[in-house]
Order: sequence, then structure tokens, then C-alpha cells
Amino acid sequence: MASILRQKKASMEVGLRRNRETTYTEPLMKKGEKKDPQEMAELKAYLSDFYRSIYKRSGECQAILREHPNSVAIHFANLVPGKMSYEDFWQRYFFRCDESRLIAEW
Repeated sequence: MASILRQKKASMEVGLRRNRETTYTEPLMKKGEKKDPQEMAELKAYLSDFYRSIYKRSGECQAILREHPNSVAIHFANLVPGKMSYEDFWQRYFFRCDESRLIAEW
């Protein structure tokens, strides 16, 4: 029961995050920001995996844009490539909007 509630909560949170421009525009780590060693290790692992796999996920990225034309696709069109790179956009999206990551964090 608890896992179902956690999954529903994560799904709702992801829906909210998809609509916020800051999901895409705020860097994962701000200049001068201090993180504890465990957070840094997790962020480095995420980034390493992300950069190894992003171009293999282009089909998934296109599917996300089609599935969310009124949120993700609008932000993508407004931000890429004029204000940020393709990689930065998806790095922030997958870090902040992956339901399985949120469930694991909670």
C-alpha cells in the first residue's frame, strides 16, 4: 500500500515538475553550492551515466515531447538551442522528472 501511494505521489510531482520552466533552466548544481559527499557521488554517477546514454535515448526523448506537448515540448521549443543545449535540457529533465528516481529518493 505504501509503495502505491509513493508511486502516485511521485507521478503527481513529476506532472508538476514538467510544467515548471525552472525544471529545465536551473542547473543541477549552482556555482559555489556545497553538497555533502554522498550527494556529490550520486550526482557524479548520474551525470556519468547520462552522458554515456543520452544519444541512445533520442527516441525516448522524442516520445516524451510527443506525450507532453503542452509542457515538456513547449519548454524544449522555447529553450533549445537558443538558451541551452539539448544535453542540458535532457540532463535536467531526467534528473528531476524520472519517477523511479523520485521514488528511490523518498
